[in-house]
Amino acid sequence: MSDVKVLMTGFPGFLSARLVAELVEQGEVGELWLLVLPRMRTAAEAKLQGLEREVSGLKGRWRVVEGDITLPGLGMSPGDAQDVRAHVERMWHLAAIYDLAVEDRTAYRVNVTGTINVLDVCAQCERLERLVYVSTCYVSGDREGRVLERELDAGQ
Repeated sequence: MSDVKVLMTGFPGFLSARLVAELVEQGEVGELWLLVLPRMRTAAEAKLQGLEREVSGLKGRWRVVEGDITLPGLGMSPGDAQDVRAHVERMWHLAAIYDLAVEDRTAYRVNVTGTINVLDVCAQCERLERLVYVSTCYVSGDREGRVLERELDAGQ
């Protein structure tokens, strides 16, 4: 079993919940710190308790950290922020808005500003070895086949 401390955003979302299970089952983490919106704390703890029944070795290896990626310092309490800066070795950033119908300002605040805030916290982490950033990309229209990044804004 690893002793690596990992901070993950985006919990208790579908992808992050599956990732928690995979990381523990593969022995990739010692302790998981899961950044959750304060209003999602109860749901996150319930999800983790359910995962404990499914995933051998998860019990006692998680910590819910309240915060918000759209805020400087990820909106963490001073104590949590200090712990993250001093101990986190890996960060998984999965928090995002995937809804294409959401208002542009909201999507930008979460997906762009939130990622900038995650990067700022990463830069402050004394022991950080790795950041894994999970993102999605959508292409609309009738185009088929490979679409390169440089072709995304071509006046279509």
